[in-house]
Amino acid sequence: MFFCYINCIEPPIDEYNCLLNFITKTNLFSLFPKTNATHYDFCSSSVRCDETTGTIKDLTISNGFSNVYNGQSILPTDFQCLPNFNRIYLQNLNISKELVFHVFPQTVNEASYVYGEYSCSPIDQEFPEIQLFFFSCQFISGTTIKMSYIMKQKFFYFEGSFVYFENDVVSTHNISITTIRLFSLNYPDFSNFQNLVTIQIVFNQDFVLSSIQNFSTIKTKTFDVNHDISISYPFYVTKNNFTKTLSMYARFEKPNSMIDLSSYTFTGLTFTSVGDKFNLNGEIPIIPPPGCDFLIGFGNFNVFPNFTLFTGGFSSLFSNFPIDLPRYSGKNKILSLGNNNLTGTIDESWCNVNLYIANNKLTGEIPSCFTCYFSDPTSFSFFAGNKFTNYNQSIGCSEFAPRFELVDISTKTFIVTGINIGFNPNNWLLNSVGIPYNSEPISTGYGYNVSYITSNIPNPKYFNILFVYPKPSQTIYFPIGDQLPNPTAIKITSNQLIIKGELFSSYMGYSNQSVQFEETSTNCTIKDGDFFNITCEFAPSSISTLTYPTIIKIKNDNLIRRVIVNPSIGQLNQVACPNNCDDLSNSICDLSQGICISCDIDCGIFGECNFITKTCDCDSNHQGPDCSLPFIQCPTGLNSLICSSADYNMCNNQTGVCTCSPNQQGKDCSLPFKQCPVGFDSLICSGGNSNCNNQTGICYCDIKFTNDDCSKPNQYISSVSPSNTNGGEASFFGWFGDTHTNPSLLIGNQQCQPITYNSSSEIRCIASPGNGVYDITFSQNDIVYQLRNGYSYLEIFKNCPNDCTNSNQGNCNTSNGECNCINNYYSFDCSLKRNNNTGGNNGGNPSIDPSTGGTNITDNQVNFQIYFKNLFEIDFNGNIVNQYSLQSNWTLNKTKDSQSNAIYKLTQTIQQSCEIITFIEEISTSKQFSFAGSTFTLDAGSVKLTISISNYNYKSSLNTLQLQLISSVDNENEESDCNNKQVSTNETNTSSFKYIKISKDNRVLQGRFINQVLSDGRSTYLSIDITNDGNSVIAKLNLPHFINQSIIDPDFSVLLETDFKSECDTENSRKWLIPVAVIVPVVGICFIAAIVYIIYKKQFIEKPLKIKLAAIRKMN
Repeated sequence: MFFCYINCIEPPIDEYNCLLNFITKTNLFSLFPKTNATHYDFCSSSVRCDETTGTIKDLTISNGFSNVYNGQSILPTDFQCLPNFNRIYLQNLNISKELVFHVFPQTVNEASYVYGEYSCSPIDQEFPEIQLFFFSCQFISGTTIKMSYIMKQKFFYFEGSFVYFENDVVSTHNISITTIRLFSLNYPDFSNFQNLVTIQIVFNQDFVLSSIQNFSTIKTKTFDVNHDISISYPFYVTKNNFTKTLSMYARFEKPNSMIDLSSYTFTGLTFTSVGDKFNLNGEIPIIPPPGCDFLIGFGNFNVFPNFTLFTGGFSSLFSNFPIDLPRYSGKNKILSLGNNNLTGTIDESWCNVNLYIANNKLTGEIPSCFTCYFSDPTSFSFFAGNKFTNYNQSIGCSEFAPRFELVDISTKTFIVTGINIGFNPNNWLLNSVGIPYNSEPISTGYGYNVSYITSNIPNPKYFNILFVYPKPSQTIYFPIGDQLPNPTAIKITSNQLIIKGELFSSYMGYSNQSVQFEETSTNCTIKDGDFFNITCEFAPSSISTLTYPTIIKIKNDNLIRRVIVNPSIGQLNQVACPNNCDDLSNSICDLSQGICISCDIDCGIFGECNFITKTCDCDSNHQGPDCSLPFIQCPTGLNSLICSSADYNMCNNQTGVCTCSPNQQGKDCSLPFKQCPVGFDSLICSGGNSNCNNQTGICYCDIKFTNDDCSKPNQYISSVSPSNTNGGEASFFGWFGDTHTNPSLLIGNQQCQPITYNSSSEIRCIASPGNGVYDITFSQNDIVYQLRNGYSYLEIFKNCPNDCTNSNQGNCNTSNGECNCINNYYSFDCSLKRNNNTGGNNGGNPSIDPSTGGTNITDNQVNFQIYFKNLFEIDFNGNIVNQYSLQSNWTLNKTKDSQSNAIYKLTQTIQQSCEIITFIEEISTSKQFSFAGSTFTLDAGSVKLTISISNYNYKSSLNTLQLQLISSVDNENEESDCNNKQVSTNETNTSSFKYIKISKDNRVLQGRFINQVLSDGRSTYLSIDITNDGNSVIAKLNLPHFINQSIIDPDFSVLLETDFKSECDTENSRKWLIPVAVIVPVVGICFIAAIVYIIYKKQFIEKPLKIKLAAIRKMN
């Protein structure tokens, strides 16, 4: 009979007998202890029985004594008499195939069949639907297992033999497996296995390399791959972007370029035993995703990792790195660089990461952020195996200053900062017991967010943290939020204050704390203290005059507590006030009596109660009994007086604004004030754009007005529409205003009357008969304006220059004043005749300098120059008041018109906004032009210039502009030319044009000026003054006053005189190429471009007309 004593569990008799029969069959009696000579204790460590009923729930039979086991096959029938077990584990037994594939009637959650040294049959059918199935057998390598056999388990483990796995599963339905571990010869296709969480695959040397293509079909959170490292494999990780954490034990081939995984979704990558070839010029050849934890080991690298690329945790063990340890600039939480060949020292920058760097070749001192924790054996081991000078476990920590700040009391979440706070928040125990359940670094080693769940905070004002490390452990108290220091007892000795209370923070620099006798501003120097005590010292003489009541001020950063004490030596002030007087605003506690002292009124947030006088002391920006009124001091002005006056009533010190006297102005009343005169419409300075200087009382009128009150129009004439020689109505355009007192207009000395005003910009009158050019004098409002040579009577019939010489040489076109030359004569007056010596166009090359705007035409002997030299502003008296040189600062741009004629544009700017532009157009066919009512013809091969001046800013409306154009000639080699002649110049005038001529060596530079200018869009007479200066002709173009735009139109030609010889009678004779026509319209958009081209025409050689402007084209 068997007796079961206390704490023994006995299975039911049928299950007992069943298990007894099993061990009898297999001779495994030694697996179970006996309770007596005949009875076995089956509910021992290897068999788990139900604690109440004794039924067998967990069956583990592991044969560790093969010489005992008789090798009997383990069959399903051996366990049919155990109807309640849910787990079976058999090891090193002869397990029958029938048992492996047997479906138990009860629910079995876990089945493990480990054959050990016994053989098994190949897998040719589905494993039973058991949640966790473990199968290990060494004798079926090289066989094939279909994936459909393992799809109904949730956890499946296959070990011992390396087999092929074949995916024969068609759909994704009914696939339960989430975790799998395989010994395999290939990567099977996992396309339809979509619920996988963890995969572990071990390959041997017979791995099928072509199956790597199935690597891309794997979708799982965790993937662990183990290759035979005697073989190098290509790096094929890039084929899969569906895995979160990947670990590979494999040797890789040398890469050709950097492997960029930065866009992948990996959160963890581990590569061990990568081999000495897996690097790129000594660098780790992988760029992991941001924040990915990265481990690479047993490699060969000599370039230090770039921690802007490796931003998660990083580890590289046994990977060489035979270099000095550089400064750290990353943001990793932890770095492991152990077992390498790093040299040098550890810089302080490494305090920003939890560093494992054991077994290198480092020297020097380890920073205190690490040595403070050497009392922790684990931290100490992180630096073993080097040659540091301070590698000492008992080194201690001289500087440790943590700071805890509560940010959420409901979750007990804190921000932790400070000096040498370490890298392991689990060392910080809330209220000395609670370990953080969550921690995240703000800046590793310097700041963390930590949360606690197990500890409460019983005190509403403060809490404590037990810092396990550094040793010795210490408990430090911290306030909850901003808490005023709270003294409860103060004793004054001969030279000390001894203060007791709470919420003091003088320890380890947690906050800047001070103690002061407020009446004498005597500081008490803190000598000792903690969260609950302060001891400070003072000079006895500094308080010798103090009597009761005396205020002691205790300050923690910006938090101030004042208390009243009796300053008698030896007096203990410790009578508590109700709630420290915190319930009363502007109150402090008198610790000598236990009463609250306050001011009669509330001093608000801008003042403090003076508890001695019981009145408010306001801050520097406020005033009033309760400090509620602003105080803003007015500015200091003359004689260092506020508001420049001894009368302080002029300052409103609530607004800071001065009220000045009638003859003063300015923020500080230091400026004089004088009213400007009132003009028309009762407006100061007549309104408009006029400006009043109210310090001088003077009006500054705009350009259109004058007088002390800006009431008179400052007239000018910009253009004239004259009468013909018979007299009649003439119109004058410009600015005349709306006030007209005693108007008068003279053409020469003849009155033009009556005067009528069409608008402020146009007047009309009847001109007397006359001819020629006259000055215009217009006066009104006692202001006289004169436009010199401004009125030119229109000729009814226009005469031609020199009457075209005679009727055999040319006919005069009286409509425009141009000669129509005949009988082979040419020139503007038909005075030159073409002959055999004046033909040809093989002569000199024209050139343009865009920086100066000048044009030179030369044949190596005669050089003609045409350029605009200056622009003058002329006042009423003929004096130059502004001068601008036009021989520099041009820029060039080239375009084409619709007929493909080349157009060159030169630009410069004066006065910041006045723009000067010259357009040069090459004329490909003979063309007629119109300008300002005149028409003229340009032959093919001519060049037309258009010059404009716009937005010129005059100093006065009485002023005009004068444009100075220079035409000159010089001779480069007079002795070698048979056409050698001296320079001669002359001038010819007609009713429509003015002509100039420069002759040199039978070559003629001919210039023509239309005597009209477009001024603000209207045609008016252009006065031109011509002067000779040796080899030059200076044309002064007098432009009338304009507002927007002025346009001028001269043109030039180079011709040959009748006796010109194309070849000289010498060996070195050369051919000349002449005539060139250059046309220069000057356009008034404020653009003055002095560029003229010379066009040579053949007259007696059969070549067609051709222009050589090679120099211009080279510039584009």
